[in-house]
Amino acid sequence: MTGKQLKVSQGAFLIDYDGPERRGTPRIDKAFPVKVSGTDVNRQAIEADVLLENLSSSGLYLYLPQKVERGASLSVIIRLPSVLTGKELGARVAAHGDVVRVEPRADGYYGLAVAFKHHCFL
Repeated sequence: MTGKQLKVSQGAFLIDYDGPERRGTPRIDKAFPVKVSGTDVNRQAIEADVLLENLSSSGLYLYLPQKVERGASLSVIIRLPSVLTGKELGARVAAHGDVVRVEPRADGYYGLAVAFKHHCFL
C-alpha cells in the first residue's frame, strides 16, 4: 500500500512522510482561531486565543506558550472558517477533551494534541 506525500509538522520542523495515512479521521490542515481554557502544569488558569494547526472530528492540534500535562482537560471554542460552512460567519464549535501528546518546540511553545470527549455546535 502506498501513501501520498504528506508534510507532517513535528515541533518547529517539517518532515516529508511518504507512507500510508494512519489517522482514523480526516484532518483539516488550516490554521484558524480557537479559544482555549484549562490549567497548566503549575495549576494556573489558562485563557488563551490561539490558532489551530489542524482539526478533525476526533481532536485537534494547537500550540500554547504554557506547558500542559498529558492527561489534562482542556475546553475550546472553535470558530470554523466561513469557507468551510458556506455562511458569512463560520460556525462555532465547543469541545472538551484530554491532552494526549505534549511536544516542546524550539520557540518555547508546546504542541498539544487533544482528543475530544464531547463537542457540539453553538
